[in-house]
Amino acid sequence: MMGNPFAGPSIKTGTACGTAMGILVGLPIANLLETAIAAAIGATVSFLVSHFLRFLFKRFKK
Repeated sequence: MMGNPFAGPSIKTGTACGTAMGILVGLPIANLLETAIAAAIGATVSFLVSHFLRFLFKRFKK
């Protein structure tokens, strides 16, 4: 029994990339920039909080 010839990795990759490019083209640059800045701030805050909590746990564990 043969598999679906339209479900290969190159077709899936092409479909995913085509969908992503279609979405990106439709979005204004300002929204993308705002989203990138918000993501960077969120990642930074998450990193700092996790290190602060690690510091607190080590300090109170002693």
